[in-house]
Amino acid sequence: MVSQQLKLFRPLETRIYGHQLIGYASDNKSVIRLKDGSALEKNVLIFFQLDSLEKGDSPGSHNGFTIRNIHVDMGHNPEAKAVCFSGA
Repeated sequence: MVSQQLKLFRPLETRIYGHQLIGYASDNKSVIRLKDGSALEKNVLIFFQLDSLEKGDSPGSHNGFTIRNIHVDMGHNPEAKAVCFSGA
């Protein structure tokens, strides 16, 4: 159970793309549950982003994500979004 945003970011200068969020591969999927009534940054639970100290955000260059074998339970947070990828 979480009550704050999970933010995965990579500095642009590394040129290493791709985040992987992989759960246990079975009939019982791994679960990320958002606590009821949570306030999230940008109203997003899982946020993937590239950051550059020199250039700021670079959404057009961000690619190569994997989310697999994970159930995202948003709880009672009707305005919140589960996942946001800032980029291609």
